[in-house]
Amino acid sequence: MPVYLMDHWPAHDPYGLEQDDHPEDGAAFGTMVVSCALQVWSACQIEGTATVQSAALAFNLTPDQVRHVVDHHYFMHIVGDQIEHDGEG
Repeated sequence: MPVYLMDHWPAHDPYGLEQDDHPEDGAAFGTMVVSCALQVWSACQIEGTATVQSAALAFNLTPDQVRHVVDHHYFMHIVGDQIEHDGEG
């Protein structure tokens, strides 16, 4: 099932209750919601194992979608294939 990312939910519907979040061919999620989930997931991984590829597998996303989600988060970035958080290291 493909996952669709939506960068902007309408202001009058912040939780996407009016959105078609269960289309027949996949599911749509707000990009920032996925980025927060990805941040928690990656912080819980053994150091050095939170990669774009492992996140794509865990979240059923493409590597490009993982990069997009990380780019939309304030405190995460990608170095090589590693997902890192500000203040790590």
